[in-house]
Amino acid sequence: MVRHRGGHGSVWTMANVVERLIGESQSQTAQRVRIVNPQPPVSEPVDTVASTQPSVAPPPSLPDAPMIALNPTAEQWHISQYTDIAQPYLALRSDQGSYIVANCVGDFYIYLNRSYQPLRVPPNLDYVTQRQHFYVYAIPYGQGASIDSWQLARKVQIFDDTFVSADLTPKLSAFEQSCRQTPGLTAVNL
Repeated sequence: MVRHRGGHGSVWTMANVVERLIGESQSQTAQRVRIVNPQPPVSEPVDTVASTQPSVAPPPSLPDAPMIALNPTAEQWHISQYTDIAQPYLALRSDQGSYIVANCVGDFYIYLNRSYQPLRVPPNLDYVTQRQHFYVYAIPYGQGASIDSWQLARKVQIFDDTFVSADLTPKLSAFEQSCRQTPGLTAVNL
């Protein structure tokens, strides 16, 4: 801001305006401002014992659940192929639209058909991910975690879904055959 006054030729600058408003000159204002330069962080001493020990491997991550093909038939085991990887799976659909899925390695999962994630989860279920419209849980142990448990129990209830396990034996041999024919699978464990 520059302002010229009539006959005296004095010029008002922004500094003059600030000086008049604050009542201090620029040099006094600059003296009150304190600039602090932070000290660079002190480097921590290197622990030679820790650096020579092998690093600890990160904990194993839970597998990402592949996308499954939807099947309208409930209470019958069916063999299908994941939509995003070229591997077969064995599945059983409940009347509520949830699925029990077994892969060729013998891992079992429940694809829970819910619009919300349940607050209470049975202790033998481990949350994996949300995929499609399902909440996916691994079943590492307990009821529903193995082929034997599905052959012994004809009806299994997980959450509010009831899975009726019928006709498993004939599907099981066909599923094992499909797994053995899949390129890249190193082990079939059913």
